[in-house]
Amino acid sequence: MSRRRRGLGRGLGSLLPVDAEATLDARLVPVDQIDPNPYQPRREMDPKALAELAESIRTHGVLEPIIVRPVDSRYELVVGERRWRAAQQAGLTEIPSVVRTMTDQEAAVVALVENLQREDLNPIEEAKAFKRLLELNMTQEEVAAQVGRSRSAVANSLRLLTLPESVQALISSGELSVGHAKVLLGVTNPVQRQAVLQRVLSEQLTVRQTEELVRGLAAGPDKPPRRRVAASGRAPRDPVWLDFEERLSEALGTKVKVQPQGKGGRIVIEFYDQEDIGRLLELIVPRGT
Repeated sequence: MSRRRRGLGRGLGSLLPVDAEATLDARLVPVDQIDPNPYQPRREMDPKALAELAESIRTHGVLEPIIVRPVDSRYELVVGERRWRAAQQAGLTEIPSVVRTMTDQEAAVVALVENLQREDLNPIEEAKAFKRLLELNMTQEEVAAQVGRSRSAVANSLRLLTLPESVQALISSGELSVGHAKVLLGVTNPVQRQAVLQRVLSEQLTVRQTEELVRGLAAGPDKPPRRRVAASGRAPRDPVWLDFEERLSEALGTKVKVQPQGKGGRIVIEFYDQEDIGRLLELIVPRGT
């Protein structure tokens, strides 16, 4: 489920000021003089969507200039890789471009923020983009400030990269949710982790059911999880409330417990530190609302 991200740090409006762009006339740059952005966080592009964009460009042209930066005697793409690739498919030899001088760090940040604003990145691409910014000598706090996230959110994203590549591939493809991945991160034994993963995939377990399954792993270090997820003697919970808990947990990025009481009840939301509760507050009650 796609969610609109609010308050995306400084955003493109400050990294590429609108007034400054307005004073620059887009120029036509030969497409074969442009190299792809090595800091492009998005690694996969939908071939069908790219072909449709190419057809649109054949009919209407490139409506929005791409952004490039000069590197030696050529240009390097900063923003607009889909338009650049589609223009090549459409047979264009030149493409409208705004030329900006910027550092490697600035180019990496702009590419990441642009993709986040378009919601184009899967969770692994996003985590790898954060890692790339750290490799450019940014701190987690600086990365968080640039992309409008809390430091803990950036740290949690980076933790996904500690999972095996096979699990990362499942997250990238959407076969495994970030919620499930966070539960797997708590399973340090590779044999147990693989057993849990297989149960999740084969039985389509919810995040809450997966958490219950992991809690039962204390029975033995290398013993495969038992078939029964619910604890012995415990009445099964209403699946409506389990689904509600899972959806809230996914939306808030933390554990949520629903405790029905008569016609009412309570919702318990876990937080881990002051920064985390600030993040939750911004999600529930955004500034300016």
